[in-house]
Amino acid sequence: MCSRRLVTADRLLPLAEGARLMRETGVRRLLVRSEQGLLVGLLSFDDVLQACAAQLTGLAAVLPRARQREALRRKPVAVPRPALPVALPPLGNGGWMQGWTAPLHAEEQGGASGGPLP
Repeated sequence: MCSRRLVTADRLLPLAEGARLMRETGVRRLLVRSEQGLLVGLLSFDDVLQACAAQLTGLAAVLPRARQREALRRKPVAVPRPALPVALPPLGNGGWMQGWTAPLHAEEQGGASGGPLP
């Protein structure tokens, strides 16, 4: 269907301005005219979408390349190692450490400790 109101645009009109004109006038197609006022083409909403999609595709291609370049430039980061688990002796634990085996003290291992252990 064709609307009764024809909306025209100059052939040198930027694409964003053409999209704005479509939005403001509520049409999906603009008749494109030359500097002399002659009809030289038709700009459809689909044409605008295709042009925008092509630009977005180009922008999206930047992301993987940028990430790769940054990864090559970035110095490796040392990841801290997790702390070793600390074993606590079973003093007043209310039985929550049942089955826990305490490490051997120095004198039980046959070494000198310099005094009795508490």
